[in-house]
Amino acid sequence: MIKALVLDLDGTLYPKSIELKASRSSKMRVYRYLRDRHMIDTISRTDLHAAEEKMATGSVSMAIRELCKKYPISLHGLEYYAHNQDPAKFGMKPDKVLASLLKDLSKHYKIAIFTNSRKVWAQNAVRKLGISKIIKRRYLVYAERVDNKLKPEPAAFRLMFKCTGIKPSEALFLDDKERNVSAARKLGMKAIMVDMTGSRRRDSIHAVLRRIKYDLGTKE
Repeated sequence: MIKALVLDLDGTLYPKSIELKASRSSKMRVYRYLRDRHMIDTISRTDLHAAEEKMATGSVSMAIRELCKKYPISLHGLEYYAHNQDPAKFGMKPDKVLASLLKDLSKHYKIAIFTNSRKVWAQNAVRKLGISKIIKRRYLVYAERVDNKLKPEPAAFRLMFKCTGIKPSEALFLDDKERNVSAARKLGMKAIMVDMTGSRRRDSIHAVLRRIKYDLGTKE
């Protein structure tokens, strides 16, 4: 029986276009951080290109982790600098439909957010979307809370289960990346792929949450 909804944040609760704009800005901030600390010339072109490709798809944290594994760069410093931005700058605004759906569903399910982003971006985004009052502090899970592990690593999911008290068998996971959805299913969660590109409206977060609400109503 499903007792909790576990939602990704970036590219899932708001359009992919906003995520990619934020990622492009983060990429520039990564370069600025490295240049200011005279590190940019110590990184190979191959590694920089690989990092650029990851950031272009919204995987900023993954790109940063790969660089920090190979070079003497402060993971905490670089990630904080890259993610410390105002979501409104990229077009994020309150989503009244999302807030209404989550508020209704919160009467029946625990609502958690599980993101690879750092605390500073996660809190800013949740506040800007207008859902900060719905997501209890315990259920906002960002990189720092899972020992800086990243989805789709099983360790990241297990730490999320531990800090929220949510059991895999009782959770429905929503994410926009197939690798994360697949990882969740392997760990015993039910999972749904969300498409926020705008090309498939029936798979948007609003449509998926409406179906969950409808299914709940038919069971009552």
